[in-house]
Amino acid sequence: MDLEGKLVFCNDSILRIESHHKGKTVFFPLTDLQELEKEGEDFILKFFRRNIKIEKDTTLKNIILSLEPWGNLLTKFIDRDILAYCEASKNDTNEEQIFSTLEICKFSHISRYFDIVPQKEGQDFIEWLNSDNNRIMTNDFNKEDSIQVSGFFKDNNQHYSTSEAFVKICNTPVVLVDKAHAVWGFRGEKSILKKNVKGVEYNNNYASFSLRSECSFMDAIEAIFAYGLFYYSPRSIQEVDAEHAHLKSLVDSLDEERKEEKNTTDNIVAFPGTTLVEENNDLDDSEEKKDSDNKLSIRVAPGAFDGIIQHEEDIQSEWDYVFKSLASKSDIKLGNIEYSERETSLRFEKKD
Repeated sequence: MDLEGKLVFCNDSILRIESHHKGKTVFFPLTDLQELEKEGEDFILKFFRRNIKIEKDTTLKNIILSLEPWGNLLTKFIDRDILAYCEASKNDTNEEQIFSTLEICKFSHISRYFDIVPQKEGQDFIEWLNSDNNRIMTNDFNKEDSIQVSGFFKDNNQHYSTSEAFVKICNTPVVLVDKAHAVWGFRGEKSILKKNVKGVEYNNNYASFSLRSECSFMDAIEAIFAYGLFYYSPRSIQEVDAEHAHLKSLVDSLDEERKEEKNTTDNIVAFPGTTLVEENNDLDDSEEKKDSDNKLSIRVAPGAFDGIIQHEEDIQSEWDYVFKSLASKSDIKLGNIEYSERETSLRFEKKD
């Protein structure tokens, strides 16, 4: 059975799949479909690349508990103890939450790629580090893609790590950002993106713009467990406090070293910025006009969409069978679900 539709993490801790029946939107629990298909735990593998949504007021605990039926398999996939997180989510806690919101967001960071000139034989290391010619600009760029879970305080667009004591974040609502943010980190190449271009935001050290994007089930699992919670199993308040105390002692020792070396500059290594030759990226007005005049016209051949229409009809007949089989015994939701989402990350929102 080839069932299409988004997966939805719901605020009653059930993972559902979106479908339609006679003009109505229906959300079936995925476990009911698994039982209908007489499948095992690996049934979830069919949905790894499906796009997901998050129902409004769904907390981190709700999301984790909805994964329990597939906990063993997901543990092997992501190398985190999913069932341990599920057990921790079942414990009632009145612990005050650190953040007001947890946010899932995709990012792409783009920057110029430089070749590093090797240190010459006999060349002093510090001299090499301070050389203005130890990097060569290439025609290539670096592009790093990531999907992150960040914590936010109310009325604050600064983002924070969510690798905290589990009881202090598990009851925090989760929001999905439905756009990816592309960040161009420029160093002397501000002209590569034209100013006053609609949709491009400039800052001192970078320019950013948003991309239409979707978050798959696999993306969400990696973001929450590998990058967000990070640790193999839930951390206690005592473990986190001990780690913070250790980090504070390291910072204090560094501060003491800085005080001792305050009047000494001989051993300080400078890292000067490389001067880059800026390129002129201004487009000629005549070329822009030429591009606008050469618009494509689209024609549709007879029967071009017949195959697509037949595919959609086949899918609908399968969903009708599912509805008939489960309507009287499944915990389904009818109608529209209000989603927990925003268009842009809080960190890029402008304050009045």
